[in-house]
Amino acid sequence: MKEKELKQFFHSLSDESRLKIVRMLMDNSELCVCDFMRLLKLSQPHVSFHIRVLKESNIITCKKVGRWVYCSLNKENPLLNAVLEFIKDIELDKEEIGCCSINQEEKS
Repeated sequence: MKEKELKQFFHSLSDESRLKIVRMLMDNSELCVCDFMRLLKLSQPHVSFHIRVLKESNIITCKKVGRWVYCSLNKENPLLNAVLEFIKDIELDKEEIGCCSINQEEKS
């Protein structure tokens, strides 16, 4: 991994909202952008910005299904896999984000 990529990777994780997105994806294998909007109480443009930064850093992957975009962690990123051990110790304020895990039925 090049120095520039390493800097970009850690810069991506330096933002609280992006770190929360990663932490939520650790508890839920896949989430829709709409889930992040609701749970983080952020607008669609703000969430899309954070998603783009995480995608560019190879931290998450996204797939479009109809008009919905679903995100998941990029498990093929060896640096991410190493860092996830530390991120898992971050306790999300479950009350603040209003969940402990997303129920797929809830989205319907």
